[in-house]
Formats: sequence, C-alpha cells, structure tokens
Amino acid sequence: MNSIYMKKPEGELEVLGAGKYFVALDIPESELVLKVLRPETSVSFSLTRLPHWFRNSIQKIKRTKEVAEAFHAFHLLAKSKTFPFLDCFPETKHVKVNVCFKWGESICNYEGFAYLQGKVEFFGNDTPLNSFNWNTIPEIQYHLWRMGVGLTSPGEVWGPRNWGKTHQGDIRLADMSSLSRDRKKVLKGLTGIARERRRLRLHERQPEYCHNLVDIYMEFLTERLAPEIFSRLWKSGF
Repeated sequence: MNSIYMKKPEGELEVLGAGKYFVALDIPESELVLKVLRPETSVSFSLTRLPHWFRNSIQKIKRTKEVAEAFHAFHLLAKSKTFPFLDCFPETKHVKVNVCFKWGESICNYEGFAYLQGKVEFFGNDTPLNSFNWNTIPEIQYHLWRMGVGLTSPGEVWGPRNWGKTHQGDIRLADMSSLSRDRKKVLKGLTGIARERRRLRLHERQPEYCHNLVDIYMEFLTERLAPEIFSRLWKSGF
C-alpha cells in the first residue's frame, strides 16, 4: 500500500489523542503513530429504565457495525490500483499488534488490528482557517466520491477537524472513522442543516482573529461540496 516499514510496535505506548473509534498512540523515536480501536466506554441512553447490560449490548452492536463500515471503505481505497491514496491520506499500513496504554486510571491491553500511520500536525476545530489550503478538503473528497466512498461526520466533511498537515506541508485526511460507502449517509452530511451546525461550531472555536473568515470559508466549501457535484462524481471512477 505504501512505503512504511518498521518492526511491529509492542509494549506500553503513550496516548496522543482519541477519536470516536480509534486511539492514537505514539511510536517512540519515529515519525509514526499507531491507531488502535478505542476501548469500550459507558454510554448514556435516554431510555434509562432498560437494563444496563442491554443498553451496552445495543451500543456495542451499533459501534461494531460502524467501525466495520469505515474499515471496509478504507481498505477498498487502499487496495485500489487507480485511487491516489497518498494524495488523500498519510502513509498508512495495516498491522496486528499487542500493546498496552494508560486509559483513564487503568492500563488497557490491546491485541488485534491497528493502523500504522505517518504523523501529521492534527487539526481541530480551533485550527486557524488562515493556516492551510482550503482547496484540499473538497479535492480529496472528490477522489473519495469517484470511488463510491464519502465522509459522514460534519467535522470531516466541512473541516478542519480530523484533517492534518504533513511535514512536507501537504493537507491530508488524518482520520478514517467517518468513511462510508452509504450514499444516503454521505449526502446527508452535505445538507444545509449539517453545514449550518458546522458554521456555528467554527464561530465558537476559531481564534478571534479568524472569525471573519468562517463565513467566507463555509461559502467556499458550499460551492465545491454541492450535492449536484456529489451526484455527478459518485462512483464515476478514475
């Protein structure tokens, strides 16, 4: 898939950050991170009268399905001979590991599949909008759409959360948790409701000196992530 090669990580690793499905672990003395599945956590349900074990079972089934969906979409892209993988993602390798890391007040042991990925400067909601090239966000999604894959989380669709900058200064999609081959789910993320929520969120979190850029940024992406462009490109291939 790419040029990453090293001895498999093992032992106790330090947590760099955690997303919806994955925990990023630091690989000492390297420019790589290891992404493992996030440990199960308790989830609050509005139907509080349901037995605790039943609520957890429902959540686990949903989580497993969503993780599998993202996993399969990512590997479809990775195995493609035409998809420009390294123009969209940091260098990434699928590995099996046996590691541990501190999670809360305890040590979590993890054995199973993981992603070994090149480090990037990870973007959050507060990453200044004047610090990166806006064009990359729609351009990468165009590549995904042509393969019949898209993003479902507004943070990734509209950015800049979960995008990142490589050491070479290139913008890449750093998180694969919201990848999906479900056309309806992807299209939903492009709607006005999702877009407006994202705009408000950026107004809340952007540095004060970037507040005047939020509406300009959203208008820029709205033109390029329009549903009609999505429909034209979806599964059109390369």
